Amino acid sequence: MSAAATPAETLLTATAGAPGPDTIFTDWVTPGLVSGLMVGAFFFVMVAVGVSWLTSIQTPRNLPSANQHQQKKNQ
Repeated sequence: MSAAATPAETLLTATAGAPGPDTIFTDWVTPGLVSGLMVGAFFFVMVAVGVSWLTSIQTPRNLPSANQHQQKKNQ
């Protein structure tokens, strides 16, 4: 003979799997923080590489201007 579950037992069974504060932190907050930090680190590295690349491009220096070139021709 099986008895039907009481409303209190049904409520306990239904809420037994409900996440507690620790579960919410480990299941949602921690992965969010980790992925956010990874995106931030990736962005930082990409900006550093871009700045490094831009500063490595050397602009031509000491090129004779049109004026200097004309002066040399006249001499």
